[in-house]
Amino acid sequence: MDLCLLVEKINETHFVKPLLPNEELRIMVSNSKQKPILLVLCKSKCFLSNELGSAHAHVYISGDSSHIFDCFYSPIRLLQLMKLGAIDVKGSFRNILRLESILQLCK
Repeated sequence: MDLCLLVEKINETHFVKPLLPNEELRIMVSNSKQKPILLVLCKSKCFLSNELGSAHAHVYISGDSSHIFDCFYSPIRLLQLMKLGAIDVKGSFRNILRLESILQLCK
């Protein structure tokens, strides 16, 4: 699950910047094989963090590593994978839709 490429793409793509929030949008991505990763999306800079500490995530994504890879890199949408039961996504619907929009523009 290499999210570094996604973060680079988000930071370099200028038409995605208007969708990014002014405050941090934190996405916790976890699977059974690896330690959870925190993806932080913000208008100033997007980055990955292994320091989970007391960080509260706005969206939680969990599932098999291949399905999580599909979520970030294949044409299958986040909500489609959720409806199929391939991944679990928890958070407010607004934040999930914002994340899905950003992911679709970066694919």
